[in-house]
Amino acid sequence: MHDVVAHAMVEINVQAGVAAHLIDRNPDQARSALRHIKAASGEALSDLRATLGVLRGADGAAPVEPTAAVD
Repeated sequence: MHDVVAHAMVEINVQAGVAAHLIDRNPDQARSALRHIKAASGEALSDLRATLGVLRGADGAAPVEPTAAVD
C-alpha cells in the first residue's frame, strides 16, 4: 500500500508544480498537468479501495464500531 500511495503522491506533487509554473504562460499545458493529477489521484484511490477490500476480508464490510482503546 505504501508504494501505491508514495508513487501517486510524487506524481501529483510533480504535476502540481508543473501546473503552478505554467498556469500564466501556458494555460493549455497547465490544464494537461491538472488532468494528470486527476487521473493519478483517481487511480490511487481505486488501488487503495481494492487493497482495503482485500484486507477487510471476504465480505468486504467496513468496520462500523469504534476500535479498541489504547489501554
